[in-house]
Amino acid sequence: MDLALLVRACAALAVIAIVLAGLKFGLRARLRAGGRLLRVVETVFLPGAASLHVIAVAGRYYVVGRGGGGVALLCEIPAEALEER
Repeated sequence: MDLALLVRACAALAVIAIVLAGLKFGLRARLRAGGRLLRVVETVFLPGAASLHVIAVAGRYYVVGRGGGGVALLCEIPAEALEER
């Protein structure tokens, strides 16, 4: 194997490792700060292994259904409707 090729491969692996480490520490800091982008607000389990979930994504609320056929977006809920509860 050519020495130059080996040096390039090691440099590429080092860059990838640095990027992954940065992502890991950045995400960890964001989660510690409470800056979660997505959270499950409420879940209701239905018969037949189905469920409904209210999901908050970046300040918007969605109702998502899960059943035998997979996951489906059912509707968006205005934020004002949830804040009045």
